[in-house]
Amino acid sequence: MKRAYGFDKNLAHNSPSPQQPRKRTRHEQRPPKLVIFEHEDCSDHNTGEHQEAADRLSACRELLVRLRGATFTSDFAPVAPAAAARVHSAAYLSALETVDAEMQKSRPSSPVRPLSPFLVGAGALLDTTFPGAKPDGMTHVSAGSLRAARRAAGAVVAAIDGVFAHAGKDTSHAAFCLVRPPGHHAMVDGWDKVAGGNGFCFLNNVGIGAAHAIAAHGKRVAIVDFDVHHGNGTEEVALKKLAPLGPVLFCSTHVYETFDGARRSFGAIWRNSAQF
Repeated sequence: MKRAYGFDKNLAHNSPSPQQPRKRTRHEQRPPKLVIFEHEDCSDHNTGEHQEAADRLSACRELLVRLRGATFTSDFAPVAPAAAARVHSAAYLSALETVDAEMQKSRPSSPVRPLSPFLVGAGALLDTTFPGAKPDGMTHVSAGSLRAARRAAGAVVAAIDGVFAHAGKDTSHAAFCLVRPPGHHAMVDGWDKVAGGNGFCFLNNVGIGAAHAIAAHGKRVAIVDFDVHHGNGTEEVALKKLAPLGPVLFCSTHVYETFDGARRSFGAIWRNSAQF
């Protein structure tokens, strides 16, 4: 039998007629549910005239509202201290508290200040953990920054809990966290001694969420980080904090970058378990 290119007349007999509509699959009957986690606290991280600004959230939201089956929620708590402590050192979390307490004194004017030199001034982290460090001023902090960071990390934890709550049920469920500040440059000690800063990040949101998925749900974790820059903070968290908890796969796509006069390339993919 000759088959016309792209068409098989034998298959045509199996095609549904208008009187016999094709039966929809389970996924077509119930479109995947996407829950988008957002919170006004994330807009209170004031960075002034800075590329990492609250406008990023509104720009993304304009596109996300068009998605079929997507719903938005702000019903979630800030990250619990114990969840943040799975990923970050006690010294760094204490330093953030010191910085935040100082920034609260500036209310209601709430000036914007560079975070890294402020941490040096706090005397709680860099003077002891990174002696002789020369911090940059790229990461900005204001009176609402730590509150925003805690809410952002809390969104990831809540999103993970929400997805697992629907696991095995007759529905698809996914989550997207529309939050800031970002987190993939936040190291275990917060600060990257090579780059000389925090890369606009405070808490490693994804790292905290991944640690929660392993510790609270007993799940394997795969992290895919895509950005212009290497997810250096998340990679360190995965190596030092996640790998001891359970199987983890980390992937990063990024450019071969030049930063502060030093050309560096980074490992992009690694795993700690044959289960991946």
